[in-house]
Parts: sequence; structure tokens; C-alpha cells
Amino acid sequence: MIRVEGLTVSFETVTAVEGVDLEVGRGEFLTIVGPSGCGKTTLLHAVGGLQEPTEGRIRIDGEPPGRARDAGRVGLVFQEHTLLPWKTALGNVTFLRRIAGKPPDEPGARRLLDAVGLSGFLEAYPRELSGGMAQRVAIARALHLDADLLLMDEPFGALDEITRDELGVELRDLLRERETTVLFVTHSVPEAVFLGDRCVVLRGTPGRIEGVFDLDLPEPREPSLFTDRTFQEWVGEVRAALYVEASPRR
Repeated sequence: MIRVEGLTVSFETVTAVEGVDLEVGRGEFLTIVGPSGCGKTTLLHAVGGLQEPTEGRIRIDGEPPGRARDAGRVGLVFQEHTLLPWKTALGNVTFLRRIAGKPPDEPGARRLLDAVGLSGFLEAYPRELSGGMAQRVAIARALHLDADLLLMDEPFGALDEITRDELGVELRDLLRERETTVLFVTHSVPEAVFLGDRCVVLRGTPGRIEGVFDLDLPEPREPSLFTDRTFQEWVGEVRAALYVEASPRR
């Protein structure tokens, strides 16, 4: 579905990513982990058509990212929920679909809010929601586009550990059910391993791919996995690729 070939993105005084080659299959949950400044967000923005490559190219189902984005096939969720404060949870979910020129589907929006545990908060405003609840609304809003691809830039970064674990379980189950392709940026190695079918490690300035890990873990992913020995071994391997020279399993 996604093909990144020789991607380099440079700004006036710095090159953010260089020589990135990556393929992502339809319905795959790909996590991207790396230290600050290694170009994770730049890579995500380039795939989403928000940043033009300096060199190389990106295709989503054979088309430029901007075309897929304009057609409403790409959803984005950021660390800050960016909800409109004057709209209710339901209004925020339906708003983006209208902007994309797609027909209204309020029953679908209600089902999505129910799926993320917010059926009792349809008429609540963002100021009345906790951080975790607001992020659930933002995720439902992106999914309501019926997007083929969901780009998530540290969406749980501002949440406490328990909430982010719970939301991660809900998110993965929901997205696998809908067969949505996901690129998920995080600073957390355990989160990257828990959520991902594969995990890409970016490192350096400019950022380059240090390793790509095929995460052979049981499905469905449950919180009990955090204490599993195999899970801990994967966390160790991914962490090693961040700090030392490694030969990751592919």
C-alpha cells in the first residue's frame, strides 16, 4: 500500500531524514520509534502529504500522498487532540467528514464513539472530557473519514501510563477489525513493541532506519503481554538498536 523510496527531507539548515526506504502492507500496524530529532514526525508528515520530499518519492496505492489525503483516505491523529472547543464530541467526529466532502453519517459516528467507550459523552464538549477521552474522540474522528491509512504522531504522549495502555489495547483491536493501515510514532519502546506488527527504529541526524523488527507476538494483544518473556526480549532488541550497533531480525 505504501512505498517510500530513497526519501530525503531537508530544510534550510538541517536534513531531517535521509535515504529512507520502506514498504507498508495494507492493514499493517507499523510503529516507528526513535529519539527526539531523528525525523520521525517528518517521515510521518511526508507520508501524509504534509511535507514534500527533497529527494526520493512516496506512493500510496501508486498515487502521490497529497492525492490520497485530499480524497479523505488519510487520517491524522496528533499528540494534542486538536478538537474544536465549540463542538460536542459527536460534532467533532462528524465535522472532518463533511470537510472532506463525504456524505454525512451520524449513525456511523455514534457507533465509533461507542466503540471507543464514549457512548455516554456524545454531547460533551472537549473541556468536559479527560485527556484520554479527548484522544478517543480524535481517533474516532479520524476513523470516521473511512480512511485507508491512519497516521498517528505520539497520540498517547500526554497521557498517564495506565490510560495509554488501556487506549492502546482498544485502538489496536478496533483498527485491526477495520483493516486500517497504521503508522504510529512513539518514544516508548514497550508501546512500539506492544502495538506493532513491525517496528521501525530511526536513529541519527539526519534520521536513517537502523532496524526493522517483525514482532512475532500472540494475538489479540492483551495487557498480560507486558510481563511475557518474549515481549521483554523484543523490547530489549529494539532498545539495543537505539543505543548500540545491532543486527535486528527482519
